[in-house]
Amino acid sequence: EFDEILGGGMILGNVYGAIGHPKTKKSIYAKWIACGAAEGGIQVAFWNGEEGEMQFLSKITKHELSIDITEYIENGDQEKIKLTIEELQKKLKNNFYLISESGFSAKDIQDHVEFVRIQHKKDIRLVVIDGISHMQDMKHDEIKSAIENSKLLKECAKAANVAILVLIHLSGDSDKHFRNAVKFVRGGRKMEANLDASFSTSLCIDPVKTSLEDIIYKPELAYIRCEDKRSTGMIADKVIVLKDPLSIEISPLKAKDFDVDVNIKARN
Repeated sequence: EFDEILGGGMILGNVYGAIGHPKTKKSIYAKWIACGAAEGGIQVAFWNGEEGEMQFLSKITKHELSIDITEYIENGDQEKIKLTIEELQKKLKNNFYLISESGFSAKDIQDHVEFVRIQHKKDIRLVVIDGISHMQDMKHDEIKSAIENSKLLKECAKAANVAILVLIHLSGDSDKHFRNAVKFVRGGRKMEANLDASFSTSLCIDPVKTSLEDIIYKPELAYIRCEDKRSTGMIADKVIVLKDPLSIEISPLKAKDFDVDVNIKARN
């Protein structure tokens, strides 16, 4: 359904924002998309600026291989870590390139895509960036740099012929259950203008445990609103169920099923 909204899926040359507050599952959603694309035969480059490389890999291996490498890491068992990562790459059909760094630029991304094309004879088609705040702080101001980087990412997507999915935080003026997160994207309309489409992530209220004094969320559920700006102009939303750190299933439930009558901001 999201593919239909986006006019056939993520289109080369376009930039897509995964937008939401911290802990609204946008990183999980991005990893899920990246792994699925790699298993489907698409070359993926994942810029990981949010967590340590071993922490990142432990989540991927647990999901893809049902292997928890945390014990290997704690015991310094480099051989088992190496063998597990090799097995992971086979599962992902050697289509997954992980770059764990911060302070990188859109030019660095374009150079890496070109390097893989020349050295490995492979064409990267999906770039995932977690997140835009970890890119180069060229303006010495987080918001101004994020806006400029979103503009440069748009140019990069066109020049490198890739689709880019970039994770972006919100301002502090909205709640974690506010559905249309793009309204509060950090950088405002200038940031939004550089996105071709967006995935707004938010949480689902637990109607049983929530009271006037305290809002409680269902930890296993999240809401994703997909909105296309350029081609179809359509919107679709889904509630997703998280089975483990990276396993996602679509729920038949609707977001409104988790909206309750409490004295808080509107959720639409």
